Amino acid sequence: ADFQKACTIVEQLWNDGYSGIDVIGTFFRITKNEDMDEALKLEFIKEVGIVHMRVLDGVDSLMQLTGLVGKLCVKAKGAQPVKLGR
Repeated sequence: ADFQKACTIVEQLWNDGYSGIDVIGTFFRITKNEDMDEALKLEFIKEVGIVHMRVLDGVDSLMQLTGLVGKLCVKAKGAQPVKLGR
């Protein structure tokens, strides 16, 4: 999972005028149809669903999409995200 490359692609889609809901919908369709481990697929769909709800609530930003890409990359690598703070 190449975070920098994925972020570049998402940022290009954003700059091309695609809305967050369009990008999220595409993430869902690709994940649903991708040949991958079922447990990982369910984790991806869960994360996509959380961001989908946020976008529907009006938080439609590149930051949401970038955060989703980060979470998906971490899950794909099987690593635990680094907890900042406390």
